[in-house]
Amino acid sequence: MPQDSQQLLRALIDYSMIESLSPTIRAASLRQVSLVLHKFIPTTSIKAVIESTLYQPGDMLSEAKLNPLSIRVVFAMTKALVLRNASITSTILPSLLEKLTDPVFGLTVARGFSSLLQPDDILNKENHCRISALHKQKTFNSIVPQLASSFKSADTAAKKNYLIALSGILRWLPYSIIEPELSSIVPLLLQSLDLESEDEVKGATIDTFFALLTENPKAVEQHASSLITRLLNTTTAKKDPPRVRASALQCLTVVSGRLRIELVLPFRRQVVKRLIGALDDKRRAVRIEAVRCRAKWIELDEPGGGAEEED
Repeated sequence: MPQDSQQLLRALIDYSMIESLSPTIRAASLRQVSLVLHKFIPTTSIKAVIESTLYQPGDMLSEAKLNPLSIRVVFAMTKALVLRNASITSTILPSLLEKLTDPVFGLTVARGFSSLLQPDDILNKENHCRISALHKQKTFNSIVPQLASSFKSADTAAKKNYLIALSGILRWLPYSIIEPELSSIVPLLLQSLDLESEDEVKGATIDTFFALLTENPKAVEQHASSLITRLLNTTTAKKDPPRVRASALQCLTVVSGRLRIELVLPFRRQVVKRLIGALDDKRRAVRIEAVRCRAKWIELDEPGGGAEEED
């Protein structure tokens, strides 16, 4: 049976690499790659199977064989290993992080990180999969500190890839896991809001700021100016989809109530003035959020208005 499972895995990998597959069929075959590796390859065989596929002789992580299709296969396999907390994951993740600097495929690799912790309706406990209780924590510890550290010395062209990879991991994590690294994470999240043509990244980043403002607004206080400015820019950026513009307005509303009044009050005039553009947005959902946001900021200098003081 183990040998049959390995042959099935190899066949699924080869099938997933066929260029003519439709996106739907490819996605389905990749999910089967994850499922077979996760459920049917025994622990004693994992290391040999992975090394022969990703390294020698398969060499799917080599510069010569790296391409969008092989990258998707590698992430499908890594997802299966992350969930079961396989020891070889500690070797694969650094290899993937190194590919973020690839001038051709670095962006594709960066986008793949969002799949690692994404909830799955097949790879779950209900389907009798072995989901490690610590898989999120261990994945975070293996990726995020190194991402934050490498970002500082990365070439300008590669920095975008690091931000996208970071956002892809953080979007699926609870606040309790990311808290220890907030000092290094928040500055990178702010830069993620500057990315163009990355709607999913901006949306996920705004969601992360929602969590920070709810759980620990003090972590954002020293970045109040940068956060408010970037959220304002997003509310009127027509290149961003309506859902992102509306989400930025919602977050800006939360900012007015969660940060200390002395931090936000200096921005009142600027915010109220710049929200005029959002009030004229073509999308009704954006206009509704703009009305709510503007009302909150106008109330800041009124008696009883503004953020609540903490004990």
